[in-house]
Amino acid sequence: MTSSDGAERDAHLLKALVALADTMVADYDQFDLLSDLAHSCVQILDVDTAGLSLAHLGQLGYVAGSSEVMTIIELFQFAHQEGPCMDAFHTGRPVHIVDVAAERDRWPTWAPRALELGFRAADAFPLRLRGETIGALNLYATRVRPMKERDIRAATALADMAAIGIIHDRAHRQRQLVQSQLEAALQSRIVIEQAKGVISEREGIDPHEAFERIRQHSRSHNVKLVDVARQVVDGTLQLD
Repeated sequence: MTSSDGAERDAHLLKALVALADTMVADYDQFDLLSDLAHSCVQILDVDTAGLSLAHLGQLGYVAGSSEVMTIIELFQFAHQEGPCMDAFHTGRPVHIVDVAAERDRWPTWAPRALELGFRAADAFPLRLRGETIGALNLYATRVRPMKERDIRAATALADMAAIGIIHDRAHRQRQLVQSQLEAALQSRIVIEQAKGVISEREGIDPHEAFERIRQHSRSHNVKLVDVARQVVDGTLQLD
């Protein structure tokens, strides 16, 4: 690699890391991010194609890749539950395949298919943060070769940053969901209290009995409690 090639590679690596770091502070489209990362891996690392998979309910699913042939081999891998990506995900450790042809006994279904598609070497890196593995970064080369140490370090950094960004985003979305649910519950409580007040004043009964009337109407008419309360407050429903 010439100095100019090295500088270009470092520039691509820095750009990819910055893009992944941005997920911590800005909204992003997950598919676009992972698609861009797959293409960046081809520019940065000694690989011919790259792809990323994420887990849902314990099962890996292919998300994005740099080529159509990557899609083919990854979907084949998931269909047969066999290959380096599956091992990296389940063990939480990188998998390095110097020569795919030597792995026929290990992966009797995946290895022949990979060879048919022109792949000769493969590497898979778990998307992992502490004890949680959420997917894998998958890299393929069309020639037999061990992955260089500098590429292993770069791929590990990219996989780790992707995992951090995705897990952070999921946690943020979960917090937003919890917050919105809390706000909705508080708003419902306010409306119900208002409805209790309306009925108590109109019927001359205590708030507890007013609430029981609201609840009885909700159950007998299969309408949400808060919806009954809203109708009482806006005057479209008068309870007996």
